[in-house]
Amino acid sequence: MTEFDPASFRDPSGRLFRHAGALYRTCSPEALASFVRARESGLMAELETAGILVPTTLVESAAEGLSPAEVGQQLLKQRELAMVSYSYEWSFSMLRDAARLTLGALEICLAKGYVLKDATSFNVLFEGTMPRLVDIHSIEPRVEGSLWAGYAQFCRAFLFPLLLASYKSLDPRPLLLGGLGEIPVNEAARSFGWRDRFRPGVLVNVAVQQKLERRFAGRAEDVGKAAASIKYPISALHAQVGKLRKLIDGLPLPQGDAWTSYTATRTYDDEGTRAKEACVARSLEEMAPGRVLDLGTNTGQFARLARRSGARVVAVDLSPACIDAVYCESPGDVGLSPVVADLTKPTPAIGWRNIERRALLDRLRGDSVLALALVHHLRITGGIPLAEVLDLLTGLAPTGVIEWVGREDPMVKRMLALRPDVYEDFTRETFEALLQARARVTRREALPGSRMLYGFDRR
Repeated sequence: MTEFDPASFRDPSGRLFRHAGALYRTCSPEALASFVRARESGLMAELETAGILVPTTLVESAAEGLSPAEVGQQLLKQRELAMVSYSYEWSFSMLRDAARLTLGALEICLAKGYVLKDATSFNVLFEGTMPRLVDIHSIEPRVEGSLWAGYAQFCRAFLFPLLLASYKSLDPRPLLLGGLGEIPVNEAARSFGWRDRFRPGVLVNVAVQQKLERRFAGRAEDVGKAAASIKYPISALHAQVGKLRKLIDGLPLPQGDAWTSYTATRTYDDEGTRAKEACVARSLEEMAPGRVLDLGTNTGQFARLARRSGARVVAVDLSPACIDAVYCESPGDVGLSPVVADLTKPTPAIGWRNIERRALLDRLRGDSVLALALVHHLRITGGIPLAEVLDLLTGLAPTGVIEWVGREDPMVKRMLALRPDVYEDFTRETFEALLQARARVTRREALPGSRMLYGFDRR
């Protein structure tokens, strides 16, 4: 029995499933005919050559070892990307590049007589730091004179969160999480004052759209009549895409946060940094992981070190500004996947029956984990018991390197000064005992100050 991905149940054009390390999409007769025509027109090859579309091939289900009676005679096959992340786990630059990719795909489609019928952020996945369009069924022939039906969704999924982040310094990720990848126009409009209407993009794309939505709310027949009476030439569509692209390109980056300067304010010197790098490099050489999880990556110093070892890396940090720095410093790297997430409250499963979008911890797996200068933040700032912290770290990967930062460290002293010291388990002896109860300790290496690096292996 084929197990279909619950994320694809809304699409009548086809369902998604995994088989033998690849992704497959079933096709309705209409979707199959549309794909064949688009392929014959050269559209698919152009999108793939531009690096926009994940390579997609039409295959016979029987030849793939699948039942035609269950999944249809023909399927679309794509390679599975190493890490799936969602827009509520992306930094500003990641979201902007995903928006640019969507507009770029639309421009190429329009030139061939096609259009994107929708513009959800879930149509885009990142292969490392490269955004890719993955939903082939979102491409369909354009009806001459029609509006772009995906415009409003593009605003909700991409433009509104970018405007809120850039103009208002608001983190849009909680709104995107709560809205299943979209921010409704009324929600966006509430955050903008009347003066904001003079900022590029706000009047036309937020205020006017909100007014139209209120005018036609609950009057689907009137909307249909209004849309049918408008003949929208292709030149106007190209102009609309161009204006959106110019607007998005011109948005200033949000301000950074305290964590982006962490490497300049850390409590150990260059010698300590070099000693730490050398120890981590030796551990990576011994573990030889294919995939590394760098948790609390900050601006990616050790993620890049792990990449130089040949491993694929998932770099996680709670700071959107830090992840933005990691992303922007590694353009075109298909082996480095940045993710914004707070490990004390990781992204939950959401959507229909809480199965439509998977929880972060269900997607986050590796051969080795790096938890450098992280444990004290989880324990003291996050209030997570030390045993729970080690359950998480040793459960995500069979091997890894964990840094212990003791109470004598200036950073820990500052953290403890801000709150009552109720962290009786926060001792090196307790840490070692808890780690040994969960894995074999393969390395103990002292760093300057009260820091220690521990290697573990639970295989």
